[in-house]
Amino acid sequence: MAYYFQHTTKILKLKFMNNLFKGLIAGGAAWKWGGGCIGTILVFALVWMLLGQTCQ
Repeated sequence: MAYYFQHTTKILKLKFMNNLFKGLIAGGAAWKWGGGCIGTILVFALVWMLLGQTCQ
């Protein structure tokens, strides 16, 4: 049981870190390339989606 808990905790930490870095990269790209409020949201969503496809 302890091994399962440690393994599950490790997986959750990796997913959190993966999402954290994915969010930072997408946010930086949206800040740099977004041309306004809607453009920034669209760029963020596009980069988040593309990074999600490559990080699986």
